[in-house]
Amino acid sequence: MGSQRFMIRRAQVEDAAQLLEIYRPFVERTAVSLEVELPSCEEFAARMSAILATHEWLVAEQQGMVVGYAYGCKHREREAYRFSAEVSAYVTGPMRCVGVGRALYGRLFERLAELGYCNALAGIVLPNEPSVAFHQRLGFASVGVYHGSGFKLGRWHDVAWFERRLRHGAPADRSRSNA
Repeated sequence: MGSQRFMIRRAQVEDAAQLLEIYRPFVERTAVSLEVELPSCEEFAARMSAILATHEWLVAEQQGMVVGYAYGCKHREREAYRFSAEVSAYVTGPMRCVGVGRALYGRLFERLAELGYCNALAGIVLPNEPSVAFHQRLGFASVGVYHGSGFKLGRWHDVAWFERRLRHGAPADRSRSNA
């Protein structure tokens, strides 16, 4: 399954069950996600629907099976943050390190820029050298660490934050005439 071609497409709410299975080991067995309990399929589908209304969610598919996904979502509630998107990507074990994550993020960054977003922000629970290296290879720069900010699996975890510029110039804001 590893090195065969895959295609990237926009996620659909109907993909929720497959995406949840990719996400499951990250929630249940690691601190990669600081989510403590796996959401229900209905809750996950509702999250997808909300994100798809304002941002972008993509899936990588191989032979009819979803093998990875990436999305951009609201970074913070305050309106001044509206041009920044928090990004995440998850890839199933056998498809890691074969270009799926890179392809997903590449297409995601294009779409977010087209939608008017200027910055991609990524939080990485430490330690996670593969994810740190991956984000740095894609042009992310480290901007700081929140120390002991998440408690999971019986211990405190630091979260490193990274940023990447998606587009330059004035923000493209369809909701306001002045930025």
